[in-house]
Amino acid sequence: TTATPLTHRQSPYFPPYSHSLNILLIANLTSPTDLSPPIHLLPLTSYHTSPCYDYAVLLPPSTPGTGRSFYQNGTAEEIRYGRGNLLSDGGTPPSPYGFIVPDTANAQGEKAVAINCGPGSAGVQISRFPDPTPQVAYKGGKFYVCYREVVQGQGVWPQVFFREWEEKTPEGCVEVNLLPQCVGGGAGHQFGADVNCYADVAGID
Repeated sequence: TTATPLTHRQSPYFPPYSHSLNILLIANLTSPTDLSPPIHLLPLTSYHTSPCYDYAVLLPPSTPGTGRSFYQNGTAEEIRYGRGNLLSDGGTPPSPYGFIVPDTANAQGEKAVAINCGPGSAGVQISRFPDPTPQVAYKGGKFYVCYREVVQGQGVWPQVFFREWEEKTPEGCVEVNLLPQCVGGGAGHQFGADVNCYADVAGID
């Protein structure tokens, strides 16, 4: 979103939010310029590479679908102390796929976000108070998007990566916040947690 210059009478504007057990993750551009084609406000989904292994990508407007639905998982204590995880059901019968930020970089020096079978990375959570903007948060780092050939010979996709706070976003990529958009209904989960989310991320710009 674009911030309005503040005067001595103005206060920062933080859009109102609701809450839900199920969410979509929407890319909200924070870099001054977008990629081409644009990725601002595209939903996050998964690109299947092999059984139980997917990469996190954004869903282009020309591709059918609405994005992948996620839920915050963990006990109240785990979430309070930043040990929850972000899950999405997949497969038949449905089983949990976790949002994974790898501990080590790939051969290109990047940490490609994955959505794989299992619990995912502990500590990937929708931010809570005192953060005024609900978003996917992990160890104080940043998410960014680059057009990459996820699978050789299959064309390029807007792929999601993670960097540590002190690292720089690679040239030709853009930084994003992954904002939660509320999804009504959906299956309940034993340790699914209610999270803050926006009714329509596009409407807060």
